[in-house]
Amino acid sequence: MWDLIVTNLFLHHFEGSRLTALLAAIAARGERFFACEPRRARVALAGSHLVGLPWAQAR
Repeated sequence: MWDLIVTNLFLHHFEGSRLTALLAAIAARGERFFACEPRRARVALAGSHLVGLPWAQAR
């Protein structure tokens, strides 16, 4: 049993029954679960394509 399970940019690759099975396995093996996932919205997707523009770079 794990105290904390962490995932980053991983869960969005799963859908439906595969996601359900994965989350059930996580629930059976951990007390706490933390996930950082992208927002599944068209505006967020459009914004992600702007990252490569020169004015969008962090300095």
